[in-house]
Amino acid sequence: MPHMTIEQAAKHAGVHRTTINRSVKSGKLSAITLSSGKRAIDPAELERVFPSNRPNASERSKKMIQSASEQKHSIEHALEARITSLEKQMDEYRDRERRLLSLLEVKLLEPPPSKKKDKKNKKGKKKK
Repeated sequence: MPHMTIEQAAKHAGVHRTTINRSVKSGKLSAITLSSGKRAIDPAELERVFPSNRPNASERSKKMIQSASEQKHSIEHALEARITSLEKQMDEYRDRERRLLSLLEVKLLEPPPSKKKDKKNKKGKKKK
């Protein structure tokens, strides 16, 4: 099979052409330079680096979207649980505030405690 252009190799591998160019530049993927100055990839070399049994770009995108969606749902669930917990806590604080206010009102409405008169005369002696 003849060599592929960078664009053909990218399409065949299901990746962007910059991915092919980076792989060539890093030495991960070997390429030859044609007389026109363009690079070409041997199909066997492309298969070695980008096996055809790996998911293509659209499958990878679908998996990434599904993973992001699952993470979003997980975060939403955690946030909903936290909101519920905080709402319950606020209700408890409101109840506590109501109880304390009613206790305070009861205490304010009670007559002041009467002062007990000491049964001592002016000189400090007890009356008989």
